[in-house]
Amino acid sequence: MRNVFSYAAGSLLVSAFLWGCNTPIGVDVPIGPLDYTVSTASLTIPDLLRDPATMTLRRVPCSSDSMCPQLGPTDPAIRCVAMACDPDPFSFGLATDPVDLNANSVVARIGDHITRIEIRAVQYSVMANGLQLPLGPTDLLWGPATAATIDAPGVTALGTIPVLDLAASPSANGDVELDPAGVADLSNYLVNTARQIRYFVRPRIDVGPGTPLPSGNVQLSVRMTVHVEGQLVR
Repeated sequence: MRNVFSYAAGSLLVSAFLWGCNTPIGVDVPIGPLDYTVSTASLTIPDLLRDPATMTLRRVPCSSDSMCPQLGPTDPAIRCVAMACDPDPFSFGLATDPVDLNANSVVARIGDHITRIEIRAVQYSVMANGLQLPLGPTDLLWGPATAATIDAPGVTALGTIPVLDLAASPSANGDVELDPAGVADLSNYLVNTARQIRYFVRPRIDVGPGTPLPSGNVQLSVRMTVHVEGQLVR
């Protein structure tokens, strides 16, 4: 998984001339792309639900959940929905390496004199390699740099990527729908606690009776712009 921190000179938006003892300054810091691979190789579909002739999920009649085959304890449940066995969506917890805002030279110069950090924009792009099923909704989350998994303490929602119909189009891009509370929590954390955090995504793949069996993978990338304000102390 690739984690790129970009800090091109053209991204700097200085709000005042760099002179005087305490100079107000603002800088837009582009982060990304944060790259994730959603692979179907680990998904388990019981043979009873596989139709090898059509490579689709077989329609298995049922009248209760107990009539449906079940997967392992960490896999989605298979329920009786509309008189057919239907797995709950498969979900994936994926993480980047930690991202450090201080990798930007201007942010590093401001140091402890940062007064405000704002998440201004977050975009996603998706490219499917063989997957013919909808992807999502996909949760975007953030957590402390020490958070190793998406379920670790402190991991907080940041936004949502909508359901994408990859059968209709193998590629898509757009804006992440941001969670105002999560954005505020992240801004406060970056100002007052630490500049280094880790980003997570939780994509979902929903397989139902008659749909293609999951195969292939999806490349998901996230880019964001973070605005940092503070004082240059000279």
